Amino acid sequence: MIEWGIPAENIILEEKSRTTKESAQNLKEVIGNSPFFLVTSAYHMKRSVETFKKLGFNPIPAPTDFKVEKGYNLLDFFPGAQNLRNCDLAFHEYFGIVWYRLY
Repeated sequence: MIEWGIPAENIILEEKSRTTKESAQNLKEVIGNSPFFLVTSAYHMKRSVETFKKLGFNPIPAPTDFKVEKGYNLLDFFPGAQNLRNCDLAFHEYFGIVWYRLY
């Protein structure tokens, strides 16, 4: 971000939380209702944005770490280590979205 011209004093890294909700709670006093760039993995962005908005934030999504680098092929539909990891990530995110909406 600094290489892109963003001053270091405008960059806030929240590293104390264990969950997305804790992260939002930890940043509430620092950010308030001001718009800000929410940087997280693309697969995690939907839950992050919902969580921050629910707590009164005004995030601007800035997704990173996209997992799709190529098109699908026939082997993508068979068991494999990366396919199992992708399923694990998807399940974790969808379960998290449901949990945060209920909680």
